[in-house]
Amino acid sequence: MDTEEKLTPEEKAYRERVANVPYYSGSITIDEEIPLSSGEALSNITVAYDTWGTLNSEKDNVILIEHALSGNSHAADAFRKGSFREGWWNRIVGPGKVIDTEKYYVICSNVLGGCSGTTGPSSIKPGTDHPYGMDFPVVTVKDMVVVQRKMLERMGINRVKAVMGGSLGGMQSLVWAKKYPDVVENCIAIATTWRTSAQSIAFNEVGRRSIIHDPGFNNGQYKKGEQPKHGFAIARMIGHITYLCNESMNRKFGRDIVGDKIDFTMGKEFQVESYLEHQGYKFVDRFDANSYLYITRAIDYFALCHSPEAIVNRFKDSPVKFLILSYDSDWLFPTSQMKELLNALTTAGVNATFAEINYPYGHDSFLLEEDKQSRYIKAFLDGELIDSSDGSQSGSQASNKKPGHNKPVESRADLQAISKLVTQGSRVLDLGCGSGELLAELRDNMGCSVYGIDFDENETIATAAHGIPVIKHDLEEGLPMFPDKSFDFVILSLAFMQIRNQKNLFQEMLRVGKKVIITFPNFGYRKLRNYLMFKGRMPVGTSIPYTWYETPNIHHTTLLDFRDFVTDNDGVIEHEDYLKECSSGKYKKISFHPNMRADTIIVVASSKE
Repeated sequence: MDTEEKLTPEEKAYRERVANVPYYSGSITIDEEIPLSSGEALSNITVAYDTWGTLNSEKDNVILIEHALSGNSHAADAFRKGSFREGWWNRIVGPGKVIDTEKYYVICSNVLGGCSGTTGPSSIKPGTDHPYGMDFPVVTVKDMVVVQRKMLERMGINRVKAVMGGSLGGMQSLVWAKKYPDVVENCIAIATTWRTSAQSIAFNEVGRRSIIHDPGFNNGQYKKGEQPKHGFAIARMIGHITYLCNESMNRKFGRDIVGDKIDFTMGKEFQVESYLEHQGYKFVDRFDANSYLYITRAIDYFALCHSPEAIVNRFKDSPVKFLILSYDSDWLFPTSQMKELLNALTTAGVNATFAEINYPYGHDSFLLEEDKQSRYIKAFLDGELIDSSDGSQSGSQASNKKPGHNKPVESRADLQAISKLVTQGSRVLDLGCGSGELLAELRDNMGCSVYGIDFDENETIATAAHGIPVIKHDLEEGLPMFPDKSFDFVILSLAFMQIRNQKNLFQEMLRVGKKVIITFPNFGYRKLRNYLMFKGRMPVGTSIPYTWYETPNIHHTTLLDFRDFVTDNDGVIEHEDYLKECSSGKYKKISFHPNMRADTIIVVASSKE
């Protein structure tokens, strides 16, 4: 830890803010008997917890942080007994940070079965003078959450603004949303899964075997300070590999050797070997082997429900709002597992926002990456944007830096026309939703239930800042997260030409929507024809605002061609609007020779009966 003399002025100022945040570290005893999933029970459970900030008079500013396997209750920076102590999630939790301890009352407790103050295998077994060891009952993630709920009851808290965590912390957050939907307003689950895979269980089991077969294990009844350090260190080495990824290990170590040359021995020849051994034995010094056995077993048992269909039934119309974040380099709990959860929640009609974040540090990314993670969380919780370039906050409206769908509704003639085609109280899905202005208008002015999809990071975050559920998703992959006819209207404005497989997407739109609304620039427009004829160059205009080498458009079409396209793909055109830009920059509707005189077309279509 740096001394005060070595701190920069900014670091000193931050520590002063930390010192001014009310902080408490202590424990609560739950004296009643708590039945466990195994059929056994525990009573007189001690729960260690930390809090930051001040609980407001309404008691509605509570954020509950859930820690991962090797974590503890100290999630954020704090001063204790005059000494500064860093928190394990201080990248996003602290004064002025996304989980602002000057605004929220933040609580984090050590899990049941842990070794950082909460009752676990290292606790003294009642009626004896020795720890539980392997006599401690097997616990599950559900048991951990039940104990936390009892803790909040003792604190007089019956509502939380959000429960959030990564990995095991994400599992706990999901269980909170399932078991206590009347308590949880928002669930933020990061780098986690809805059920532990066979591969994850296998890695955990190899780690447990290395501990149990260590000569010093003694059936879990080892003395304090004499735990099975060699087997335990190996278990941590195995686990640590799963928290990284090939790219991050290559970046950090490559094939670098420890010394000046290879010694041709079975010792530590490579830097990565030395690193893993260091991490393994370092972990032994701060954690308990029995707790590692019990917590990894709880992770193995974790399944939010027994199937995706069961998730749909259990979460049907749940009032809890979800933010689900995954990392593309996480192979322990890959994005595919998070998408299974997303698909089930959207089928259940739940408000769920989802994004996969690009970051090259594997499962541990949720502890290391802060920019994109923070921006999503801030938009989701507070409806505010964080500028990714300098970390500053802006309002809930996205900046209009480029032509396209992110323009406000009042400056887009096609969006104005679309808003008049959608009926009151409809359920609407907007593909390529941009910054969410159209959806916000439909929700606020027409009482619509709205959902957005966009592939752009900034646009999805901006849409989330409107309080609109949004999914960061490539439309080329279809719409598997939505069931048949789950929307009254599915909208795709000025982005249809950018789709490579337009036929597949159109059929998907017809599948999930009762009606589809598509807008596109009409290449049959007279000015475009004349531009090509007389200038011999690709046109650039309001509806096609790109030079030819920068255009994202893949397929251009005319009104006549699009009519054939709809018919050929089992669709029926119910309505068409034809828009033409006037000299004033505004648009007007036309009816005469639209294929030649309209520069923007709006089509409402549905499936053939």
